[in-house]
Amino acid sequence: MTLHITAITRNHIVSVSDRLIATSVGYRELDDDRYKHLLLLTDDARVIITFAGFAGILGPDEQLKETTIDWLTQVVRDTSREGYRGIEQHIAGIFNYAQDYINGLRRRRIPLADLRLAILISGWVGSEQFNYVIDNCLEKAWTWSSQARASFTARVRNYGKAKFEDGSYVAFLGNERLAMKRRALHRLLTLSALREDAKEIFDASVKIIRAAAAQSKGNIGENCSGIRISRGDPGIEVYDDSNTEIYDTIMPN
Repeated sequence: MTLHITAITRNHIVSVSDRLIATSVGYRELDDDRYKHLLLLTDDARVIITFAGFAGILGPDEQLKETTIDWLTQVVRDTSREGYRGIEQHIAGIFNYAQDYINGLRRRRIPLADLRLAILISGWVGSEQFNYVIDNCLEKAWTWSSQARASFTARVRNYGKAKFEDGSYVAFLGNERLAMKRRALHRLLTLSALREDAKEIFDASVKIIRAAAAQSKGNIGENCSGIRISRGDPGIEVYDDSNTEIYDTIMPN
């Protein structure tokens, strides 16, 4: 099922995920974190795109083929070639193409339980944070339906006027129920958010994911990666749970 945690504070957005992916024939844990994060910079926004659910098809050689992250990347390339410059246009493009993507897989007789897909887009428009969810499977409180719905829905939340009493707003995508049971670790995440310490937020999120993984019967992975984008900072910081080295880059617009 996988697990993503996105923490939005006054000054940071930190997105963390395991590296377990759902395929047409079961789960696979991969070393390559490209399968979970996609960065998009537009004229008016900086966003992290993550997804949970269907991730690709395994070929006869057990290698992942036709991945969802490659499809998402191609959609963004296509919308860019069409002249889209603002984040709303790109998000609309992802929403419009998502139905065709899943319909094509459905025609190949992939079970509806495997075709559940939720895309979480979190980032900054100017100095305001937001997240946007596109899905065909999420029910109340982001719990998962037993199979994919016939169509996608979308919902957006803007944090420009949020008060941040607890330091952050946290979004779980994937096996939310197991994540919510880690109350002591949630308090650790809250304290890290109040301190506005992005690396601590990542570390606390990893602890939640690993604790949930231990109870998930193999549906959540142990290895994690994360990305930080912050207010007024054009740099993008990448974290890894098994490598203390941190990479800072200035990404071109």
